Amino acid sequence: MRPALLLLLFSLVSFTPALAAQSPWRLFGSFELQLKTENGPVTVRMTDFSNGEVLAEREERGVKQQRLTVQPSGLQLFAGLDGKESPESRQKNPFTFIEGAFPYPIMVLETAYQSGPDSVPEAAEVKEMMLEGKYPATLQASRPSAATVRFHLIRREGDRIDEIDGLWEADLQPPLPDTLPLTGWEYTATASLHTLGEARALERVP
Repeated sequence: MRPALLLLLFSLVSFTPALAAQSPWRLFGSFELQLKTENGPVTVRMTDFSNGEVLAEREERGVKQQRLTVQPSGLQLFAGLDGKESPESRQKNPFTFIEGAFPYPIMVLETAYQSGPDSVPEAAEVKEMMLEGKYPATLQASRPSAATVRFHLIRREGDRIDEIDGLWEADLQPPLPDTLPLTGWEYTATASLHTLGEARALERVP
């Protein structure tokens, strides 16, 4: 991913309860972004479940990586890590900064549709914007269903053009089953875990 695009996406802090209480855009069941990079598209996705669990996903060139934060134990499960990556090392954890990809697009949506997702028209609408007071941008957004918003953002900075496709969905997802096998998932707990239910039953992770 280009350093400039990383700086763009990580320029704002991640979500906080105070911000979430102020903006309906920060309350979602699923939020997917497709980033256009020099090495091809990169897809990142955050899925919130009704039991408080959160699934973060990153997909690049057909390889999917996942991080599931389990509740109430707080244990994090990882899938799809390669030999150079590790959940135990911040430098080698591919999910260390994934939350930083979402605040910038949310800020754009909040600016364009201050009343929230309900104010996005069903048919595609194009808005010309000036982001951060200096970067011209074009936002195309539509609401194909009451709980879904699709958008395409083009941001210009000199000769550089950054593009993001997004899908925002309001509804929380139903929890994954306790019987989900953990074959192929990595974790830092010392206990041997076989199912998601066993991971949920662990003592709270500090």
